[in-house]
Amino acid sequence: MMRGERRLLFMPVMIFALLFSIEAFAHGGPFQFTTDSIKDVSYVSLLNTKNTPITTEQPIGYSVRLWNDQLGPMFRTAKHTAPNVSFIHDVVVEVSNIYKSASVYVIPGTGGVEQHVGTAKGNTSWNITNVLADGDAYVRIANAGDRKGFPPNWQRSVTVRVLVDGEETYRNTSSCKWCHSTDVAFLLIINRATGTVIAY
Repeated sequence: MMRGERRLLFMPVMIFALLFSIEAFAHGGPFQFTTDSIKDVSYVSLLNTKNTPITTEQPIGYSVRLWNDQLGPMFRTAKHTAPNVSFIHDVVVEVSNIYKSASVYVIPGTGGVEQHVGTAKGNTSWNITNVLADGDAYVRIANAGDRKGFPPNWQRSVTVRVLVDGEETYRNTSSCKWCHSTDVAFLLIINRATGTVIAY
């Protein structure tokens, strides 16, 4: 803190001295002037000041970021009214360990029309946030199998991961030997508003 900024200590001292005992520490930089300023009890006379305009006090060391990603003014009193907004989580579905192929479908809410998100034969991920509806949506993962070996036998495999805001919230593998393809290897209920993932 520079010498000219000594007055900035008064506001937190005035507020907290009325409610708490204060133990002061200086952190970083040339701290001797800071600790001397805090230990100087002459500021106590300021606690007896009446009718001090709030505009004369200055907050230090913090800021507030508003809903629209702008910084709110902290050097004066201000009022902000946030609009009604619904928060939406980022949802990604990832398929891997696939034999022969895997397809992802989304039914956005009750009575919605099923949408084909994509089909993959190798490790693939899709961001399905904008396909999901507000509220619960159904995500279906199908797994097409194939015959392999001699004598040829059917088999299939797929691993599914769901990431919400970059964090893994669901992971499971469906595999089967001596069985055919399946339209429902997984059926998940995903809510983009709450970020919940439930295996149906």
